[in-house]
Amino acid sequence: MEPQDQEEIAEMNSIIREIQTIYDAGTPMFTKDAIRKVGSELDVFQKGGASNGREITLKGINGADYTIFVGPPVLKSSKNKNQHLGGSTWTIGYNSIEKLTVDRDIWSFDPQTTRYLPMEISACTREITRELEYEENPTVSSTEDSCRAFQDAERKFMASEYHERLEAMLATRGILSAESERYVQDPAYTQKDRDVLSPNGFTVLDDPQAFLLLDESSVLVSIGPDIPVKQIVADICRPGMIIWNRGNEETNSYLFTDPESSRVVRMIEKEYFEVDFPYHKILGDLVMYIRKSA
Repeated sequence: MEPQDQEEIAEMNSIIREIQTIYDAGTPMFTKDAIRKVGSELDVFQKGGASNGREITLKGINGADYTIFVGPPVLKSSKNKNQHLGGSTWTIGYNSIEKLTVDRDIWSFDPQTTRYLPMEISACTREITRELEYEENPTVSSTEDSCRAFQDAERKFMASEYHERLEAMLATRGILSAESERYVQDPAYTQKDRDVLSPNGFTVLDDPQAFLLLDESSVLVSIGPDIPVKQIVADICRPGMIIWNRGNEETNSYLFTDPESSRVVRMIEKEYFEVDFPYHKILGDLVMYIRKSA
C-alpha cells in the first residue's frame, strides 16, 4: 500500500470516529431548519433555476458549512430494449448515521464534502422497465381507470379479513379511526399518481414537506421507505402514533435504507408503547408504537 493511501485511510477513519463521537453526544443529524433549507435549495432546481447545475451550501453534522456543486442529470441510453428513461429530476438524499460511519473504499471518500453531510441533493433519472408482454401489447390506462382501480382496491381492503383484524386490534386498545387530514409524500409520484390520490382524500406533498408537518399530533405510517425515516423522526419530533417496519439486527446496517440507530432504539424504548400489528403478506412485518403520556 502506498504511503498516500495509508494517509487517506487514516484520515477517513479519523473522520468516521469524529462523526460517531458527535452522534453519540446527542447532536441531531436532522433538524427541521436544516430540512427546510435543503428543501428550498431543491425547489430552485425543480423549478428550472439551475438547469446546468449550481453550487449549494449545506451544513454538516459537525456544524461546518460545505459548498458542493450539484450537476444536471446525465441521460444515458439503456441497452435493455424493454427499459427506457422516464424523465429526470433532482432529489434529496438522506444519509443514515450508518452510511456516514461505515468503512468505505478510499476512492469514494471525500473528506471535504459528502462525508459529513446528512443530506444532499443529486440529479437522477427514472428508469422504467416493461415486461415483454406489455412491450408487444402496450396499454396505458387513463386517470379515470386508475381512479376506479384504486377505489376498487380500497373497497376490497375494507372488506378483507385483515382490515377486520386491524379494526378489532385498534378497538381493544381504545384507538378510534377518526377522520383527519391525510398527507402522502413520495418523490417517485408522477402527475398521474397525484391525479389519482388527490380526489381520493389524500394531499400529496413534495419532499421534504411531510417531515416539516410532522408533530406530536401526527400518525406516521412509513412502510418500506428508501430513506432513513426512523432516524429523521427520532431527531425532529415525537408523533403520537407510529406504524413502520419492525427493525432487527439484519436491517440495522448501512446496507438497508431505514436502519434503527441507537438513538431510534432509545426513543422507542423510553417514549413509546409497542403494539403488535397484524402481519400482511405484502406490507410485511409492521409494528405500531403509541407515545406514552408525559
